[in-house]
Amino acid sequence: MDLAEYAAAQERLLRRLIMAIVWVMRAFFTPLGLTRRNWRNLTRGLYPVVKQYRDEAAELARQFHDANRAAQLPNVPRHDVYKDDYYPIEWFEEAVEPTFDEYQRTGNYEGAISNLTNRVIKIVEDGARRTLIRAVETDTSVRLRGWARYDPEPPTCGFCTMMISRGPVYMSAETAGFKGDNLLASELWDRIERNQGEDAQLADEYMRTMMKRWHPGCTCIVVPVYKRSGYPSEAQEKAAMRIYQRARRLSEKKDYKSILKEMRRLLRNPQDDEDETNLPSVA
Repeated sequence: MDLAEYAAAQERLLRRLIMAIVWVMRAFFTPLGLTRRNWRNLTRGLYPVVKQYRDEAAELARQFHDANRAAQLPNVPRHDVYKDDYYPIEWFEEAVEPTFDEYQRTGNYEGAISNLTNRVIKIVEDGARRTLIRAVETDTSVRLRGWARYDPEPPTCGFCTMMISRGPVYMSAETAGFKGDNLLASELWDRIERNQGEDAQLADEYMRTMMKRWHPGCTCIVVPVYKRSGYPSEAQEKAAMRIYQRARRLSEKKDYKSILKEMRRLLRNPQDDEDETNLPSVA
């Protein structure tokens, strides 16, 4: 299973997941209102469905890990993979509770359905992500170059494109998303860009440790990279770097915020045929 096949299989799984959970949600989530009792019944009805798809996503990740590792390291013995299939109902209830809180405040029926769907998708995708993370972390037989971020479903948001452009520099797969406020992110990124010796190194290390989660609705996956070239996500990384470099040239202040603003504009409104502004998926 190569990266394209993995991405396609994951997309099919998520489509089936959405169909399944919408059917369950419609039975409890009506425009007439959602009581705490109905919410409890809804989460209990959703949990076995979500758990089933989360386990399936973890198994897909295991298959991809085996194939990706073998393709990059054909002469290295197989490494048995831990699947992240432990996910009790208490964790699920905690993860989706913000949807009910938001609905109680706003009464927005359609918004709540969308919010809950995105949260469920993230829960299922995390089963795959954590399986990959654990597989690589426990593999002591080979040296990992780093983790690369890859989006199998372009178009990609500006922030994710910026992260993809860095390539396999992340030594922990948890650096696929940022847990922190935008100001802190921009300050750290600016220090890295200025490359001021120890200050930039410390900023880069702190940024890596702060990046803990994918934003809701994010379709990015992580890819373990062992080789210097010819790895699965390389083409998208180079395309993202071209967008980043172009945005940097066009930005006024050359800092994180202005570069990201230009990247978002370029991704929405391509102006120059010389530069690609849509990230390629793997063919």
